[in-house]
Amino acid sequence: MTDLAQIKDGLTRDNALERLREIPCSSCGTVGDFGTYDVPANNGVALQCLSCGQRHPFISHGIQFLPIDPNTKRRSNDIAAVVNACGDYCYGCGKTREELARLSLALTVHHTRPFAEHGEQYAKVPLCSLCHEIVSGGQRLMARLMKLPWVPQ
Repeated sequence: MTDLAQIKDGLTRDNALERLREIPCSSCGTVGDFGTYDVPANNGVALQCLSCGQRHPFISHGIQFLPIDPNTKRRSNDIAAVVNACGDYCYGCGKTREELARLSLALTVHHTRPFAEHGEQYAKVPLCSLCHEIVSGGQRLMARLMKLPWVPQ
């Protein structure tokens, strides 16, 4: 079997499916059955296991979005740097990386202010993939509420 750490270096949108053809899904174990899908919210392309439907099947290995060019990063989503600065646990539920792994969840990078509006200007914190969805949904809801005509600006 090929080492995923070696594959990660140089992985791009153009070569991902070929380079992962001998790699098992971290969720279901099916080998090489991956596809890509667009993530319009951040102009990204990500992986999905076509057998079990798991999105970001290699997020625990630091593979989340596929760059066009491996030497060009659109934004910094380095979970190791965020964990080093903030701690190795989810800021939402408080679970450690080991506890999350037992639940098949991983730590992700969460921009405390929307990247699309503020770029890298504000802090990033670690959130597990479940809490990340919940917190991001809350942020989207608050943004919609702030646009209502009766809310003071």
